[in-house]
Amino acid sequence: MSYTSVIVTFNRKDLLKKAINSVLTQTYAPTYVIVVDNHSTDGTDELMTTFASRKEIVYVRTSENVGGSMGFYLGLKRAYDLGTDWVSLSDDDAIFETHYFEKLLVASKQKPEVKCFTGTVRFPNETIQDVHRRKLLNTATLREEPIDQSRYAKNFWLDSFTFVGVLLAHDLIKTIGFPEKNYFIWYDDTEYSLRVAKQTRILNISDATVYHYNNVNVGQRFSPDWKEYYGIRNRIQMEKKHSSNRAWLIPSNCAFILRRLCGMILKKDHWKYSKYLFNQLKDGYRDGIKGVTGKNRKYLP
Repeated sequence: MSYTSVIVTFNRKDLLKKAINSVLTQTYAPTYVIVVDNHSTDGTDELMTTFASRKEIVYVRTSENVGGSMGFYLGLKRAYDLGTDWVSLSDDDAIFETHYFEKLLVASKQKPEVKCFTGTVRFPNETIQDVHRRKLLNTATLREEPIDQSRYAKNFWLDSFTFVGVLLAHDLIKTIGFPEKNYFIWYDDTEYSLRVAKQTRILNISDATVYHYNNVNVGQRFSPDWKEYYGIRNRIQMEKKHSSNRAWLIPSNCAFILRRLCGMILKKDHWKYSKYLFNQLKDGYRDGIKGVTGKNRKYLP
């Protein structure tokens, strides 16, 4: 049973090195490791020359920053064309424990009807990051919540996931296609998982761990996040595509807008950014409704 690991990276070469090595040292080795470099400017291309002798490494560097969504699209498409039985997806900040893929692939043999597996995402201090494995509460508004951490004592079924350590069967990809390449960033994984869930149940193997070294700004002063524009825009488009009853989206989104506006008014640390936050909200909803995709030059790192 063969698998390809896809890693999408942008300007985090030190983490990327750890991520690649965590895959190369798996007890069940990958056939290929595809690194999609989103035109990093921190010397990632130089780092990748140190892996040039590894025949399983496939390095793809884009000509500009095309966003994580395009990165996952390109990586998954290349992996699909290589024809391995399974494909995993992750960012450069996902570090796998050495038995991760062995545990998922053993589970796939035990449950051949299941075409998608995930593992437990943890902070480096072993705390569970439960936002990566979720259940769907409302098919009309697509409201969801993290799987309760008590469920991690055993394997469990889930409805949606992020691209942190997900494993997909080749024939599933053939059926549902590739991720939304023009979202730029955010919600490409949620949208894709909704497609996955229509074709197969999704099983989390709870004793398989992937450590997620993402930035957590706990306790820091508030500052606007440019990514929120894409979150607002892409969620609107995802809702239009997957909602079981679009009429419910009107009150749901009105409530979301009201909460955001109240936050701008009531939270003092938001005041000096109120113009930016309002425009971000307005632009996100306008472009989401119009179906605008791709990179917006007003909202970039």
